[in-house]
Amino acid sequence: MSTQSKKEVGHFPLIVLSSFYLCLFFSPLFLLIHIALLLLPLLLARTRGQLLTVMIVGCLGIPTLSFSLTTGGIYLFDWPTHATLGLGGLMALATTRRDPRSESTHRNVSVIIFLVLMIFIALRGTSSTNWLRQTAAVLLTYGIPVFVIGNCLRSPADRRTLLSTLTGMGSMLAVVLTYEARAHWPLFVSLYNKFDISLPGLVAKFRGGAMRAYGPLDESTAAGFALVIAFAAALACGQDFRRGPARYAIPALMMLGVLAPQSRGGVLGMATVILCYAFYRYGTAGLLKAVAVLVPFATAYLVRNSYKAGQLTDTQVTVDYRQQLFARGVQEFWKHPIAGDTMSNVSNRLIDLKQGEGIIDFVNSYLYFALATGFVGLLAFCFVMFYPPATLFLRRRKWVRDPSTIAFGAFAFGALMAASVMLVFTSIPTRPMIIVLAIAGAALALRAPMARPTTAVKPRRPEPRGAPEAV
Repeated sequence: MSTQSKKEVGHFPLIVLSSFYLCLFFSPLFLLIHIALLLLPLLLARTRGQLLTVMIVGCLGIPTLSFSLTTGGIYLFDWPTHATLGLGGLMALATTRRDPRSESTHRNVSVIIFLVLMIFIALRGTSSTNWLRQTAAVLLTYGIPVFVIGNCLRSPADRRTLLSTLTGMGSMLAVVLTYEARAHWPLFVSLYNKFDISLPGLVAKFRGGAMRAYGPLDESTAAGFALVIAFAAALACGQDFRRGPARYAIPALMMLGVLAPQSRGGVLGMATVILCYAFYRYGTAGLLKAVAVLVPFATAYLVRNSYKAGQLTDTQVTVDYRQQLFARGVQEFWKHPIAGDTMSNVSNRLIDLKQGEGIIDFVNSYLYFALATGFVGLLAFCFVMFYPPATLFLRRRKWVRDPSTIAFGAFAFGALMAASVMLVFTSIPTRPMIIVLAIAGAALALRAPMARPTTAVKPRRPEPRGAPEAV
């Protein structure tokens, strides 16, 4: 990194990540891990910028490691690690110092609508006694972490911290995912074995003879989703790195990491980031250059797939399943088009789409909300995903002359558009979605710094010399 960036960021992200992993891998008891995650935000963060780093590293770098919360023998809901981290961050908000250049808070409309949709889906078709625990589960899973991160994103320095932290986490994830795909061994599965926690689905999935790596994200598509967001951050904070070829090493490493999960949504999301970032930052000329760069790669991909035409591969099976899910989902949607139906009823009618794991994998988030909440909920979810980038697009011309604002705007525009594209091919990944919702709030609150008015000094009129005296 450049000298100035080292002064601003330093080694703090490395200290945070090392602290988390020391607690994870050396804790003798599972309970101690959650206690550590509750206290580490208070112990490590002195400023809001440092708390932002703690939250980002914790959300993307720690496996879920959830436990079942019960009271009186009654199951309430699963409590994940990032929920404990969110509570710790909420307490740390009261003890950390604000940046003196912090801007006023803005209501994150996207988060509010998203939480309402998730709570509505969770409560629908359940008894009134179930409402409180379902609402608490949604707020702990999404609401509190997004609230903490959003309150730490209120100044230009905080936005630079977000970009640097995401870039660093993306670099780490890329290395881990590449190693896992090459070694055919998931690194973080040892934690689940150590604490006797069952992983949902298979421990390791393979495609084309290679492992679909997932790192600490517990699922390969979620890992690709997170790396795409980090890739957008790496493009935006390129000025923080030293000049020369080395500045392109980090984005290239992340591109390699996106390939490791073998997620087509991740590859498409990365291409979307490149196109949207180039257009937002450099206009039509930048977009044309980005298209010229991507065309050879897209051609090679299509040629490669043409050789596999007619072969029954895992990729083809997945594509066929998505097509069947969409066709059957549209049929079910028209049975309850206005407000949808409960997911239990929908799942019962789609029992023919159950996979070997005994689940219906809703690998299309838009279809999921359409079935669960109908046309009204689908419009609301589209508003969540597309309103922030639309706002950024309309404000673009005002920020062209401010390098820091246009850089963050291009990052947010590319990341949000890529997320909206990837969600067509995957269900909602919880922890990457927390980052996306926080970015949406920061995008809606983004303002260019106002130029300080300079008061012009009027030149003094010289007094006439030798003025005649009054008679």
